[in-house]
Amino acid sequence: MTEKEIVSLLNLPGGALFKAADEARQKAVGDGVHLRALIEFSNHCAANCLYCGIRRQNPEVKRYRMSA
Repeated sequence: MTEKEIVSLLNLPGGALFKAADEARQKAVGDGVHLRALIEFSNHCAANCLYCGIRRQNPEVKRYRMSA
């Protein structure tokens, strides 16, 4: 989509885009709340993903590894 198309969808009257998104959510998963979590055994990482706060080259991270 172009920026112009995105802006026009966001500006639909009466929040039509948000209503359509809510209807799609309702149809797909209903009103239930789904909790997800992860357990980190370590925050040592070999990857260097630029979006990630624990990436390999971030010197500010206090690293840890859980013991057995």
